[in-house]
Amino acid sequence: MAAASLPGPCERAELLLEQFTTPEGLDVEACAEAALGQAPSEEQVTALEQAVGERQVALLAEWLRADHGGTEDLREVSVCRLGGVLTVTDAQTGGEVLEKLASEHAVYGRLRYEDGFPVGEDAPLLSRRLMLEDVPLTMTANELLNGPRYLENVISELTEVVVDKQSVVLLQRIGHRLPKLRGKGGGWLGDDGLVAFGAVRNLLALDMDFREDCEELQAGGAAALGQRLGILVNLATVRLDFGRCRKFEDAQAKDLGKGLGTLVNLTTVDLQCTCCNQLRDAGVKALGQGLGILVNLVTVRLDFGGCIGLGDAGVAALVQGLGTLVNLSTIRLDLRDCEKLGDVGVEALGQGLGILVNLTAVDVNLSGCKKLGNTGVEALGQGLGILVNLTTIELDLERCEKLGDAGVVALVKGLDTLVNLTTIDLNLGYCGRLGNTGVGALGQALGILVNLTTIRLNLRDCDKLGDAGVETLGQGLGILVNLTTIDLNFAWCSGLGDAALAALGQALGALVNLTTILLNLRGCNNVRNAGVAALVQGLGTLVNVVTIDLNLRGCEKLGDTGVAALGQGLGALVNLATIQLNLDSCSELGDAGVAALSQGLGTVVDLTTIRLNFRGHVHRADGRQQVIELVKTLASESHCAEGMQLSHSSRAWDTLRTCVSQ
Repeated sequence: MAAASLPGPCERAELLLEQFTTPEGLDVEACAEAALGQAPSEEQVTALEQAVGERQVALLAEWLRADHGGTEDLREVSVCRLGGVLTVTDAQTGGEVLEKLASEHAVYGRLRYEDGFPVGEDAPLLSRRLMLEDVPLTMTANELLNGPRYLENVISELTEVVVDKQSVVLLQRIGHRLPKLRGKGGGWLGDDGLVAFGAVRNLLALDMDFREDCEELQAGGAAALGQRLGILVNLATVRLDFGRCRKFEDAQAKDLGKGLGTLVNLTTVDLQCTCCNQLRDAGVKALGQGLGILVNLVTVRLDFGGCIGLGDAGVAALVQGLGTLVNLSTIRLDLRDCEKLGDVGVEALGQGLGILVNLTAVDVNLSGCKKLGNTGVEALGQGLGILVNLTTIELDLERCEKLGDAGVVALVKGLDTLVNLTTIDLNLGYCGRLGNTGVGALGQALGILVNLTTIRLNLRDCDKLGDAGVETLGQGLGILVNLTTIDLNFAWCSGLGDAALAALGQALGALVNLTTILLNLRGCNNVRNAGVAALVQGLGTLVNVVTIDLNLRGCEKLGDTGVAALGQGLGALVNLATIQLNLDSCSELGDAGVAALSQGLGTVVDLTTIRLNFRGHVHRADGRQQVIELVKTLASESHCAEGMQLSHSSRAWDTLRTCVSQ
């Protein structure tokens, strides 16, 4: 009998262990019945009601070992699933509790303190409350078969199962009750695997890993897998990983596509074919045809990254198959480094995506597709622009060498209609043809998307980008008052200078709801003191910011004045809790700047974590001492601080890490 929903105060406890006592008004009998799936005996109820002090562990062991006319019907009661709290009064009692649990149940679960610290890392108890934590079961099939009688009745998931005689016996015994299974290795494709699949025919979720052992895929192995998947008629979620498997070719993909097409109850498919270099257009087409039958799919993740044989025809056929999936809400398609994929295939991709009007999240990775240019990206933008229900877009176009301003302008022209977007992650790093025109158009388009809460934009190493483009980008960003997280990467954009930073500071300063700022200006060697001062003048008004990560590494013209302004501006952020600041290789920075920065940060009373990198440019002892004093001050106020790499010599870096808990 399956366990019923647990009522009221014992929702988290399949077996009542709440503080060793019975909370007032709690129906112990009802909780016990919910845990067991049947009416408890009087002895069981009495045992729970009387459980106090260190006797609790013994009673727990007794409960699990006892056969009160139905132990073998237990489904949800086991040590690794307990959510109850064990209260101990001192370290000695706690040690006794742990020792007893270790002798009885260590292999099935682990303990943690109520405040989150795992038990066993520190000898003394840090808290008076201990809690059992769910963990995946990693015992071998032989250990399970020879373990306590109750164990095989409480297993809800098996992980890393390799087919052998013991595992087949175990699955034949308990497989019909398993809702989840993670299998590994090619043994699942042999004769024993057929028996194993038959034993788990009620599975709802299957995760198979063939990465390290895929020889059996050849000579009919994939056909066997496809046929055996058909046994699992209740499957709702399937994940198959063939990453780097040289035996996964078109013939195997066709067999697999047929098998997947029989699983009409699937709602989620995750297929990993990373670097399957023998997979080509015909095989991907067959997979698309198989998936296209599964009209109940809501989530699809397909990884063909590094499949050098996949080109335009394969991608076009794939999205044609997926175009029938009218219930699809999330799609993740990884086509990175598919060297044969170009504009024709991406045009088809855009058209295919545009049909799936119920999509709310799209993640497409086209990084390193060297044949992809402006035409394909324009079509992709047009297709995405139709999907008015989208809330999340992740688009990776890094290292698309033919992509320039015209393509980005056309892309964002399509995206600016998506008023429901809350998250956009756009990677245009290393697109050497992209400049001010494209980035400016991006800023204008973003400014229309007023519901955005998160923006991640990577423009790393875009050599043609200058101040004018960032100024226009900033104007658009400054309108987005609902933003809470912004992550901008301008590393190695050598055309950026003080005007760009001033524009960013003004834009960010208007975003009063920001809580997280990540800004990478590494290698922007035209950034000077005035630019950093203008940047932090804007940031200093953002009283809701709790996290800042600012990378100014290699800004060779930044010196003491700019860093002093940085300290003053950051010191005004009264709610700042975490800061990471990289000033490595800022060759104009000296001790005076470090001292001023330390003084500013020392006024932030809620700062809990600080990571500072001054490697190479705090030359004298007084500069290092300023940082050390800052770290000590923070630590004495129950903060965790790190002053990193404080000395000039690369062979004698001083590292100060001080963490003091309350």
